Amino acid sequence: MDRSPAGKQSPLSHHRRLLDMRWLFPARAPEQAFTAEQKLVANNSFAESAVAILDHTCIPDLQHPLGMIESIYFDDARFSAFREKLAGDNLKRKVRIRWYREEPTLGHAETVAFLEVKDRIGAGRKKDRFPFAVALDWLAETGLHDPALTHLLYRQAGAAGVSLPPDLAATASIRYRRRRWVCPLTAARLCLDTQICATRFNRDLLPFGACHELTSVVAEVKSSDRSRGNWAAALVSAGFRSRSFSKYGTCMSCLSEGWVTA
Repeated sequence: MDRSPAGKQSPLSHHRRLLDMRWLFPARAPEQAFTAEQKLVANNSFAESAVAILDHTCIPDLQHPLGMIESIYFDDARFSAFREKLAGDNLKRKVRIRWYREEPTLGHAETVAFLEVKDRIGAGRKKDRFPFAVALDWLAETGLHDPALTHLLYRQAGAAGVSLPPDLAATASIRYRRRRWVCPLTAARLCLDTQICATRFNRDLLPFGACHELTSVVAEVKSSDRSRGNWAAALVSAGFRSRSFSKYGTCMSCLSEGWVTA
């Protein structure tokens, strides 16, 4: 047990014992209800400072503290989902297939991926996700122009009873490294996303695109309210600013218009 030099139990140790009570702070809250999502963004040179702040003020996620996330985003030929972001529409929807690679990588031939439909109304979010098994290498390496990926999307949507527009196609695959924490004071879930990059894109839709790693690091806070812990002021002091940020929107700006600083 962690103890302070004076022999008393440290606040951090007390928080760790509380977090062991899974019923009090579940590692992953249900996604069905709309929850508040806040983002704080900085240049990626501030990533190490953010890790130090969150390690000091929060507890690493008990189940998934560190890993890589990759998502294939689906859009129509008019890039409607991308244009919703550019226009600042209050109502937005993203459709993607997402999978996770925990660190260290397990190297399994098959993985569990998720069909995800994410709706946003203002700052509120609702994400429905439906798991399915798929060959990891095929999902991670297939060219996005391959219609088999679109067939996979609609097959899984049909199995889940999800209605999608009929003209979606795989548009861009985005990967990033994510660290996760839980705030011991508010039970908010925090994550820090770095090394954000569009690793693949559909050359039939984006013939002049080029892959770049973004210059931004993003801290995301997900909770049922707007309560903040000590980490918030520390991140702002370190250079983070609260603003809207879409990984898909920013990467698509780079792919469709040339390099744009995130």
